[in-house]
Amino acid sequence: MGILATLLHRGRLPFRQSSGTSGSASPGLAPSSEAVAQAWQLGAQISGLVEEGRPAATLLSGDQLARRLGQGLDFELLRAYQPGEPASLIDWRISARAQEPMVRVFREPAQRQCHLVIDTSASMQFGTRQQLKITQALTVAHLLCAAALRQGMSVALHAPALPQRPSDYPSTSRTTLMQHLAALAEWAESQDTTQTAGGDWIGFRQRLQSCLPEGQLVIVISDFLTDLVDEHGPLAWLPLAQRQHVLFIQIADPAEQQLPDLGAVVFAAQPPRQVDTHRPAERERLAQLFAVRQRGLRDAAQAFGGWHALLLTNQSVAELTQLIARAQSGMTADAPPP
Repeated sequence: MGILATLLHRGRLPFRQSSGTSGSASPGLAPSSEAVAQAWQLGAQISGLVEEGRPAATLLSGDQLARRLGQGLDFELLRAYQPGEPASLIDWRISARAQEPMVRVFREPAQRQCHLVIDTSASMQFGTRQQLKITQALTVAHLLCAAALRQGMSVALHAPALPQRPSDYPSTSRTTLMQHLAALAEWAESQDTTQTAGGDWIGFRQRLQSCLPEGQLVIVISDFLTDLVDEHGPLAWLPLAQRQHVLFIQIADPAEQQLPDLGAVVFAAQPPRQVDTHRPAERERLAQLFAVRQRGLRDAAQAFGGWHALLLTNQSVAELTQLIARAQSGMTADAPPP
């Protein structure tokens, strides 16, 4: 992974966090109220997180109409009885008036679920520009919540790296989801980034695979600072992707994509490590390692039938929305180097 990726797993560089006004800082790890409001406004304009024609199984009834007809609560049409159908389907009162057997047809309720998996491990509390990666990840989560609700899905939030944080049940309430994301930021801020492990990702995926009905949407928001076959890596999601629709949102800091020339930089790791960023060969090597990991993530997402988007910590909500739209359309959604 290279020394930079390794150090980012263990510590973080000094960062500054801005709330949009000079000299002021946003409280905690949560995005500013302005960013949250804009995310919910622009997120409602995002369409097509999942193709409409893709089937979705259901364990519980929801308020989204399925594409198939059958037995349910939502009346669809009235038609003539077909020979061979059970007689219990006949509406005898209407049949008496129509003078022929008539059957009521309903549309089955099957609400698709959108599960947002937010990485809150230590490497996400890193940033060299306006904000940390975890703050941008929470902004993206607000954006995707708005998009999913607009498309008739219920949304559940998960944070595998926080063992004391249980997974939320799917909800269609904007207020509830905003409260859960705010609480998630508080929990993430309270953890010890020098001692907290990355969480039980293997066990989390197994639990998710065992309890989800087929055809649900799973969006992983992470920096993916790992090898392809690691427990954090994209290939580890293959068993889940065989039954669900898996998408990858990669959050990165501009310094990870292209390390600037800052001279000798001391990383706040355990123990502290020094990297000579003045060497062009070292900066180029780290940039190539980032590009290789990024291509592997994109190829894995496409192999799963989904898409991947690279989002940077210094991008505005409007830019995030545009990059997600590019990823949905099949265009390369890789942010240009800073």
